[in-house]
Amino acid sequence: MRGIERRGLAPIQPWLDKIGKLQDKKALSALLADIERNSAAGGFFVVGSGQDARDSTKVIAQLFQGGLGLPDREFYLETDPKSVEVRTKYGAHVQRILELLGHTPERAKAESGAVLQIETALAQAALDRVSLRDPTSATTP
Repeated sequence: MRGIERRGLAPIQPWLDKIGKLQDKKALSALLADIERNSAAGGFFVVGSGQDARDSTKVIAQLFQGGLGLPDREFYLETDPKSVEVRTKYGAHVQRILELLGHTPERAKAESGAVLQIETALAQAALDRVSLRDPTSATTP
């Protein structure tokens, strides 16, 4: 058995415990901030630094959208058969991950549906690829 298999959930168990204790949106905000500060995992956003698109002599704080498990927002929004198939398979994948965490198949199925619902709402609010390439669309107040 490889080391990663021996360790099981131990490396992420503290985060899973915190997630399991969430009671409201305010607690979620605090947890996301904690994750951003103290782990390599991203949350609904990514914080970093980089060159200012308007003045390349400056390095500024940057905030980027995140929170999607699929590679692009369009996977959540398109209704063509291939996109629907990808979402269905992704839902099954999320369900399996939740089952591996110890959830019953019924609970995992319901929770995977909630994950897809949240990620779809994030995708609806996210900028598309073209807008992300425009340095002024994401940085204009």
